[in-house]
Amino acid sequence: MKTLKSILVALALTVVAAASAQTLKMEPQVVGVTTYEASTAINLVVVKPEIKLDNVDPALLAVNTNGIDRIVKSVYPSDARGAFNPEGEYLALGLEKASGRGLGLSKGAGVWKEEYSLTVALKPGKTLKVGKQKYTANLTTNEIINQILALPEFEKLTNIVFMGMGEPCDNLDNLLPAIEVLTSSYGLGWSPHRLTGSTVGVRKGLKRLLDSGDYHIAVSLHHPIPEKRQEIMPAEKGYSIVEMLDLLREYDFSHQRRLTFEYIVFKGINETMFYARKLLSLLNGIDCRINLIRYHAIPGVPLEGVDEEGMTQLRDYLTKNGLFTTIRASRGEDIFAACGMLSTLKQNNNNK
Repeated sequence: MKTLKSILVALALTVVAAASAQTLKMEPQVVGVTTYEASTAINLVVVKPEIKLDNVDPALLAVNTNGIDRIVKSVYPSDARGAFNPEGEYLALGLEKASGRGLGLSKGAGVWKEEYSLTVALKPGKTLKVGKQKYTANLTTNEIINQILALPEFEKLTNIVFMGMGEPCDNLDNLLPAIEVLTSSYGLGWSPHRLTGSTVGVRKGLKRLLDSGDYHIAVSLHHPIPEKRQEIMPAEKGYSIVEMLDLLREYDFSHQRRLTFEYIVFKGINETMFYARKLLSLLNGIDCRINLIRYHAIPGVPLEGVDEEGMTQLRDYLTKNGLFTTIRASRGEDIFAACGMLSTLKQNNNNK
């Protein structure tokens, strides 16, 4: 009896991770074979992505076994043999029963085919949204205040930005009382202009945040085209940047209160002069500034930042055309302590 000499594989998943479409290569392996009458066919395939993927919609995937398109009925995290494991490094793809000439693994009479093709890919125009962090919990008011008071440099603090800990507008019931303590006469007595509330744009929360005090507002923008922004920021689907700007235009940011749009710059995604012109058009008439942020490389995420020359060119072009633009100072990347890196490093270490 001949053995199956090779399975020809070809897999390229288009992945959107924090910012853009990238190619994430994996090698699918057959781990489940079902006997259908006189033939055999694959019913379970596993793939091992370079980064962990969660909650993948089966409808996004296209699987073809030896020229026959298959329907993916289930996708779940697994071990290398396809057994369910919520912490597994693999994804198992369960396939519906199918029929067709050439589908079987054998030639008949117990003789295996010498070659059999297997392809797994995203369906045309589909993308996977990949998040590196899972929801853990909302910080309480006490925890927010304690994070500030516990700093050895507390007495030297000049400003505080509520950012990088999830979405502040999803935790306003705890955040706003903390801000009250920081700014009230019975608390620390800080000026609200020393505080900045950041948001990706939450429909129910943004207006409440705007109305609750005179502190600065920072909006995570990252792409000037709504459809492209939705690909990298699912929040765009719930509350579009266009609607958000309509609301922001109702507020006065021409005096001490400041409105900033945060913009992570990715190579090949949002850094060209084409997107710079789109930014100028989108933000026309709004008293605001742009804060360009360097992308900090994260292990297992195939995205690239822009070099210093590219960052400077983008800043100078926007500023020259009337949109005041700065480049955020980046610190801590060499020890994985820069923006977006601490929790990812911890997760990677825990998985070793």
